[in-house]
Amino acid sequence: MTTVQEAFIAVVKAAVPAGVKVFDSIVTGNTTAQYVAVYPDNGDRTQGAAQGFNDGKFRFQITSVASGSVQLGQELRGLRKRVSDALIGVRLVADGWLCGPVESDFSNKPLADESALPTPTVYGTDGFVLLADRLT
Repeated sequence: MTTVQEAFIAVVKAAVPAGVKVFDSIVTGNTTAQYVAVYPDNGDRTQGAAQGFNDGKFRFQITSVASGSVQLGQELRGLRKRVSDALIGVRLVADGWLCGPVESDFSNKPLADESALPTPTVYGTDGFVLLADRLT
């Protein structure tokens, strides 16, 4: 069975260039200079009064990391664009859900990573949301 969260992460994995790791919530092990961390929620569910089924609202936060500086973060902009272009407007296929299109919820400006990585790094955070109807 494929969950909404798994379907979302699969789209992200397909969108990133070869060699870029995609993590589900927890960044583990040695990371490369570029990686993406996806933080899905469990979805908010409310009873649909007229339709008689559960509606769901799923939110996702993506943190993209790339080498470079805040001013010259071409790699970061490229990575964020690839992910956003792959997600926005797509209707995920997940067992038990009829998903609406993924929409952009927010996009924060890039920031310098203050950790002790060997090369300067920048990161950016983007949010996405989708509405879905529970199939009964």
